[in-house]
Amino acid sequence: MPGGLSLWNKATRDIEDSLLCISDILNIQIANPLLLTVLRLYKAKRLKDSQVRELFSLVERYHFMYTTISAQPSSGGVGLMYAAHAREIANAADSNAMGICIMDFKKKIVSKVPSRDTFVSKFKQLSYQNQRQREVIRYTLWKIYKKINSAVDVDRSTASIEHLMSQSGGSAAVHNIGNLLVVPVKFNGEVLGDKPFAQKKSLLIKHGYALEPEIVAAMAWTDVDIEQRTTRLAEYAYDTVWAIK
Repeated sequence: MPGGLSLWNKATRDIEDSLLCISDILNIQIANPLLLTVLRLYKAKRLKDSQVRELFSLVERYHFMYTTISAQPSSGGVGLMYAAHAREIANAADSNAMGICIMDFKKKIVSKVPSRDTFVSKFKQLSYQNQRQREVIRYTLWKIYKKINSAVDVDRSTASIEHLMSQSGGSAAVHNIGNLLVVPVKFNGEVLGDKPFAQKKSLLIKHGYALEPEIVAAMAWTDVDIEQRTTRLAEYAYDTVWAIK
C-alpha cells in the first residue's frame, strides 16, 4: 500500500497523493515497473523529492488523460516503455544522467498525450449516474478545485459530491460533471440536502466555500449553465490541471 511506506511527510504529501491516485483511483498497473523502481531509488536517497514528484505526476496526468478519460487502450508498447525507462533510471550513473533519463521519459509521455478534441469530448460524457465513474469524478473535481484554490485544503478521502441543480429537478443533465461540486463532507447532507440552487449557493458562500465566478453570478442553474461549465471544466482540465508540456 503506497500510503504505508513511511516515506512521506508533510512536504511530500502531494507525492503520496499522486501515487495513491494512480493506484487506487485510476487503477493503473502497467506503470508498476517504473513506480516501484522510483520508490526503491527514493528510499535509497538516489532520487530527490522533486524528481519523484515529476515522475509520479507525469504518470498520473498521462493515464488520467489517455486511459481514464479518453479511454485509449494501453498497448504492450506502453508496458515496454515503462520497463525500459525503469531500467534507464535504475542504471543512471550520476545526477546528470538521472536528469537526462527523466527528461527522455517526459518527451515520450508528451508524444502520447491524446488530442484536446478527443479529451474534451470524452470528458463531457462523464456521468455521476455511472457508479464506476463516481470515484474518478470525485478525484477530477477535487484536483480542479485544488488547482483553482491552492490555499484551501479539501481532504479528498472524506470529500463528497454535491449537485448544484437538485437531483429531484428531473433534468437529464443533473448528473453531468458541470452540475457537480466536491465539498467537505460537513457541507453535504444536512447543510445542503436537496435545497434549491439559490439556497445552496447562499449556504456555500456563507460557509466560506470558494465558488467559481459563474456560479456566484448565476441567479438560477439551468441545463445550459451545466453544459457550459462542463465544457469549461474539460478545457481547463486539459489545458492546465493535467497539462503535460
